Amino acid sequence: MTRLLRCLLAGLALCLCIAPASARDRIVVALQLEPPTLDPTSGAAAAVKEVSYHTIYEGLTTLDTTGRAIPLLATSWSMAPDARSYLFHLRGGVTFQDGTAFDAKIVAFSLMRAIRPGSTNSMAERLAEIAGVDVIDPHTVRIRLSQPDASLPLLLAWGDCVMITPASADRLRLRPLSRPAFRPSSWSSPAGSRASG
Repeated sequence: MTRLLRCLLAGLALCLCIAPASARDRIVVALQLEPPTLDPTSGAAAAVKEVSYHTIYEGLTTLDTTGRAIPLLATSWSMAPDARSYLFHLRGGVTFQDGTAFDAKIVAFSLMRAIRPGSTNSMAERLAEIAGVDVIDPHTVRIRLSQPDASLPLLLAWGDCVMITPASADRLRLRPLSRPAFRPSSWSSPAGSRASG
């Protein structure tokens, strides 16, 4: 996380702490570096991930302050003894803001989309070690690898590996479908409005 973003979030937290106790349903975020899109899965600039990861999108794992992979949309995982597959257990009761349930099919779609031919995902080459994603049940998925890799949970913590729905895949650039608490409603720049949801 950049120093600018940390300062912005710290300032926001301070404002929320001292604000009157009235209901709020809106947050306005301003940044010095405007992202070119809101799609972190399309070879995105760093500014896209700084704005969208954990505020609009989430992944299976995230990194703690020591750089260790910890659960996010996955509750736990285990690596096969040969390090050529991982079994991920998924968080239940999670939905996207249109009501779509997060499940193993969403994981399979998101990861296979990232490595499909012609993918512009900046991690596509690294993710190409994924040989397949098996849906075991709605809350369990197996990721098979073409070669051993003990660092897959770390790789899945990057903003390029967020979980998306098939219905939202074509509109992520300007009208993303979010998972966390905030839903983007508009995007404005000094040149005027870019998009609205």
